[in-house]
This record gives sequence, structure tokens and C-alpha cells, in this order.
Amino acid sequence: MATWNAFVQFLSHLSYFGVGTYMGTVGYVIPIPEEAALIILGFLAGLGKFQFWYIYGTVVTGILIGDNIFYWLSYYESKYILHFKKRVRQDVWQKYEKLMKDNIGKTMVALRFLVGFRFLGPVIAGSLKVKYRRFFAYDTLLILFYSGSLIYLGFFFRRRSLMLIGLVEHFRNLLLSLTATVVVILLLGIILKRNSDNR
Repeated sequence: MATWNAFVQFLSHLSYFGVGTYMGTVGYVIPIPEEAALIILGFLAGLGKFQFWYIYGTVVTGILIGDNIFYWLSYYESKYILHFKKRVRQDVWQKYEKLMKDNIGKTMVALRFLVGFRFLGPVIAGSLKVKYRRFFAYDTLLILFYSGSLIYLGFFFRRRSLMLIGLVEHFRNLLLSLTATVVVILLLGIILKRNSDNR
């Protein structure tokens, strides 16, 4: 609990610019699940530390800028991205690369909701040279919905937010398993559809 209290204190002392910078680097540079940060920011907005719409706009802008930077770094095959790619298991990379080729929308959704893996969406999209307009449209819609939902959750349940954060962390493995199940179902759907089309 002390760790979470320290995290809350850290976020509460950030300016709006600091929040935007932090959210733009979470997952890429800072290895902390963004879900917890979003709920805490909503919690702090509920307490009056931040204005709800300002913090929402700041978070969306920060994440969008971060995703776009890493999309373009990957698109132009930056040495940093090649180093970054080596940190991801080859089979995991290949699986989501294949899914991205088949259906960018479903893959972006799956990766956005897969705790700890959302950074793969922009990086894989860039490495596959996915059209920027398509990537930007999917990424923006997902960020607006996903970030808004978690910030509002923290804002609405501000008195119980720390308990919710603890539950998210406690059941992280369960969330990963459930998300993996959804991905498998989506993959099976794609395979079955392809088989039916080939008949």
C-alpha cells in the first residue's frame, strides 16, 4: 500500500505538462502499467487536484504524441526500435505482426486492452508500414475511449479508487489471461472466416 501511496503522491505533484510527458512515455520508457496511472489521475481529479476535462485532454494528447513518435521511429527503422524489438519475445512479436497484417483494427483493440502490451500497437504498425491515416484513426479512437473510461472510473469511485487499483494489480494475471482468451477467439474467428471464404 505504501508503494501506491507514493505513486499517488508522485502523480499529484505533476503539472499538466508533466502528466502529458509521463503518459506519453509509460510503456515505452517507464515500465509501469498505464491503467493504474489513469485511475489515479481520475481519483486526483475527483479530489480537485486536477480539472477533469483538462486532465483527460492532457492524457489523450500525451499518449497520442508518444504513440506517434514510436510509430514513426518504427516506420523509419530507427536503431532504438531495433533494440526495443529485441526486448520482445520473437514468437509474441510474430503473432501480433501476423494479426496486424490480417486486421489492424482488431489487433489495435486487443493490444490496447492487453495489460503491459499496448506499446506494441504503434511499434508493429510502424514496422509494417501501415498507412498513417489508418493507424492514427484507430489509435485516436482507442485512446479517447480507453483513457476516458479509466479516468472516469477513478473520478467516479474516488473514495474507493485505491482499492480498485489494488484489485487491478492483484488480478493482473487474470486480466492477462482473459485478454489472451479474447485474442485467441478473435484469431480463431479470422481463421474460420478465411477457411469459409476459400471453400
